Amino acid sequence: MQSNTAEYNALRTELIHHDSACLTILGLLLAATTAIYGVVANQQIFPLLIMLSVLWGIGFLYIVEKRATIRRISFYIQTQLETSNSDLSWEAWSRTNRSGMDLPTVSPLKIERTLLVIANLVNTIWLWISATISLAIIATVVALISLIWSQLILNRYYKFNRKNDTD
Repeated sequence: MQSNTAEYNALRTELIHHDSACLTILGLLLAATTAIYGVVANQQIFPLLIMLSVLWGIGFLYIVEKRATIRRISFYIQTQLETSNSDLSWEAWSRTNRSGMDLPTVSPLKIERTLLVIANLVNTIWLWISATISLAIIATVVALISLIWSQLILNRYYKFNRKNDTD
Protein backbone atom coordinates (compact mmCIF):
# COMPACT_ATOMS: atom_id res chain seq x y z
CA MET A 1 0.00 0.00 0.00
CA GLN A 2 2.82 2.44 0.88
CA SER A 3 4.62 1.75 -2.42
CA ASN A 4 1.36 2.37 -4.32
CA THR A 5 1.03 5.78 -2.68
CA ALA A 6 4.66 6.64 -3.45
CA GLU A 7 4.27 5.54 -7.06
CA TYR A 8 0.98 7.44 -7.32
CA ASN A 9 2.60 10.64 -6.00
CA ALA A 10 5.58 10.24 -8.33
CA LEU A 11 3.31 9.75 -11.34
CA ARG A 12 1.11 12.71 -10.38
CA THR A 13 4.28 14.83 -10.19
CA GLU A 14 5.32 13.53 -13.61
CA LEU A 15 1.91 14.53 -14.99
CA ILE A 16 2.46 18.08 -13.74
CA HIS A 17 5.90 18.18 -15.38
CA HIS A 18 4.52 17.01 -18.74
CA ASP A 19 1.71 19.57 -18.61
CA SER A 20 4.20 22.30 -17.71
CA ALA A 21 6.35 21.23 -20.67
CA CYS A 22 3.33 21.64 -22.97
CA LEU A 23 2.75 25.15 -21.67
CA THR A 24 6.43 26.00 -22.06
CA ILE A 25 6.53 24.72 -25.65
CA LEU A 26 3.36 26.66 -26.46
CA GLY A 27 4.82 29.81 -24.88
CA LEU A 28 8.02 29.43 -26.91
CA LEU A 29 6.03 28.92 -30.11
CA LEU A 30 3.94 32.03 -29.44
CA ALA A 31 7.06 34.09 -28.60
CA ALA A 32 8.82 32.86 -31.76
CA THR A 33 5.71 33.66 -33.80
CA THR A 34 5.58 37.20 -32.46
CA ALA A 35 9.30 37.75 -33.06
CA ILE A 36 9.22 36.32 -36.59
CA TYR A 37 6.11 38.30 -37.52
CA GLY A 38 7.88 41.45 -36.33
CA VAL A 39 10.99 40.71 -38.42
CA VAL A 40 8.94 39.83 -41.50
CA ALA A 41 6.78 42.95 -41.18
CA ASN A 42 9.80 45.24 -40.81
CA GLN A 43 12.36 43.63 -43.09
CA GLN A 44 10.25 41.64 -45.58
CA ILE A 45 12.16 38.37 -45.00
CA PHE A 46 9.29 36.16 -46.10
CA PRO A 47 11.06 32.75 -46.00
CA LEU A 48 10.96 33.06 -42.20
CA LEU A 49 7.21 32.43 -42.39
CA ILE A 50 7.85 29.03 -43.96
CA MET A 51 10.34 28.27 -41.19
CA LEU A 52 7.67 29.28 -38.67
CA SER A 53 5.20 26.76 -40.13
CA VAL A 54 7.83 24.04 -39.80
CA LEU A 55 8.59 25.17 -36.24
CA TRP A 56 4.87 24.95 -35.30
CA GLY A 57 4.67 21.48 -36.82
CA ILE A 58 7.65 20.25 -34.81
CA GLY A 59 6.41 21.96 -31.65
CA PHE A 60 3.01 20.36 -32.08
CA LEU A 61 4.66 16.93 -32.28
CA TYR A 62 6.34 17.54 -28.94
CA ILE A 63 3.08 18.74 -27.42
CA VAL A 64 1.21 15.66 -28.68
CA GLU A 65 3.91 13.40 -27.27
CA LYS A 66 3.56 15.08 -23.87
CA ARG A 67 -0.26 14.96 -23.97
CA ALA A 68 -0.18 11.27 -24.96
CA THR A 69 2.20 10.56 -22.07
CA ILE A 70 -0.20 12.36 -19.72
CA ARG A 71 -3.08 10.17 -20.97
CA ARG A 72 -1.00 7.00 -20.64
CA ILE A 73 0.08 7.84 -17.09
CA SER A 74 -3.42 8.80 -15.99
CA PHE A 75 -4.82 5.62 -17.55
CA TYR A 76 -2.19 3.59 -15.69
CA ILE A 77 -2.99 5.36 -12.42
CA GLN A 78 -6.71 4.69 -12.85
CA THR A 79 -6.47 1.07 -13.97
CA GLN A 80 -3.48 -0.18 -11.98
CA LEU A 81 -2.96 1.93 -8.86
CA GLU A 82 -6.45 3.13 -8.00
CA THR A 83 -8.01 -0.31 -8.37
CA SER A 84 -5.64 -1.77 -5.79
CA ASN A 85 -5.87 1.13 -3.30
CA SER A 86 -9.24 2.65 -2.43
CA ASP A 87 -7.55 5.77 -0.99
CA LEU A 88 -6.41 6.70 -4.50
CA SER A 89 -9.32 7.73 -6.67
CA TRP A 90 -8.67 11.04 -8.42
CA GLU A 91 -8.43 9.72 -12.00
CA ALA A 92 -11.59 7.59 -11.74
CA TRP A 93 -13.51 10.37 -10.02
CA SER A 94 -12.34 12.94 -12.55
CA ARG A 95 -13.38 10.82 -15.53
CA THR A 96 -16.85 10.04 -14.17
CA ASN A 97 -17.67 13.55 -12.93
CA ARG A 98 -16.68 15.70 -15.89
CA SER A 99 -20.27 16.03 -17.07
CA GLY A 100 -21.31 17.50 -13.73
CA MET A 101 -19.16 20.59 -14.21
CA ASP A 102 -20.94 23.86 -14.89
CA LEU A 103 -18.47 25.06 -17.52
CA PRO A 104 -17.77 23.22 -20.73
CA THR A 105 -14.16 22.14 -21.06
CA VAL A 106 -12.00 21.89 -24.15
CA SER A 107 -9.09 19.54 -24.45
CA PRO A 108 -5.78 21.44 -24.27
CA LEU A 109 -4.65 19.48 -27.32
CA LYS A 110 -7.58 20.88 -29.34
CA ILE A 111 -6.59 24.41 -28.33
CA GLU A 112 -2.98 23.75 -29.31
CA ARG A 113 -4.09 22.28 -32.65
CA THR A 114 -6.25 25.34 -33.29
CA LEU A 115 -3.21 27.57 -32.73
CA LEU A 116 -1.24 25.43 -35.21
CA VAL A 117 -4.00 25.90 -37.79
CA ILE A 118 -4.16 29.66 -37.19
CA ALA A 119 -0.37 30.07 -37.44
CA ASN A 120 -0.27 28.14 -40.72
CA LEU A 121 -3.26 30.03 -42.11
CA VAL A 122 -1.80 33.46 -41.25
CA ASN A 123 1.58 32.50 -42.72
CA THR A 124 0.07 31.21 -45.93
CA ILE A 125 -2.26 34.19 -46.44
CA TRP A 126 0.55 36.64 -45.67
CA LEU A 127 2.80 35.00 -48.26
CA TRP A 128 0.06 34.87 -50.90
CA ILE A 129 -0.57 38.59 -50.41
CA SER A 130 3.00 39.87 -49.98
CA ALA A 131 5.57 37.50 -51.42
CA THR A 132 6.42 35.77 -54.67
CA ILE A 133 4.20 33.05 -56.00
CA SER A 134 6.88 30.39 -55.45
CA LEU A 135 7.17 31.23 -51.72
CA ALA A 136 3.39 31.23 -51.41
CA ILE A 137 3.18 27.79 -53.03
CA ILE A 138 5.94 26.43 -50.77
CA ALA A 139 4.16 27.85 -47.72
CA THR A 140 0.88 26.29 -48.81
CA VAL A 141 2.50 22.88 -49.28
CA VAL A 142 4.30 23.10 -45.91
CA ALA A 143 1.07 24.18 -44.20
CA LEU A 144 -0.92 21.35 -45.80
CA ILE A 145 1.68 18.77 -44.81
CA SER A 146 1.72 20.14 -41.26
CA LEU A 147 -2.08 20.12 -40.99
CA ILE A 148 -2.54 16.65 -42.50
CA TRP A 149 0.26 15.29 -40.35
CA SER A 150 -1.24 16.82 -37.20
CA GLN A 151 -4.67 15.39 -38.07
CA LEU A 152 -3.21 11.90 -38.50
CA ILE A 153 -1.50 12.22 -35.13
CA LEU A 154 -4.71 13.45 -33.49
CA ASN A 155 -6.63 10.54 -34.99
CA ARG A 156 -4.22 8.09 -33.33
CA TYR A 157 -4.35 10.03 -30.05
CA TYR A 158 -8.15 10.03 -29.90
CA LYS A 159 -8.31 6.40 -31.04
CA PHE A 160 -6.30 5.55 -27.89
CA ASN A 161 -8.73 7.65 -25.82
CA ARG A 162 -11.81 5.93 -27.24
CA LYS A 163 -10.23 2.54 -26.69
CA ASN A 164 -9.14 3.33 -23.12
CA ASP A 165 -11.87 5.64 -21.82
CA THR A 166 -12.91 8.72 -23.73
CA ASP A 167 -11.38 12.15 -23.19
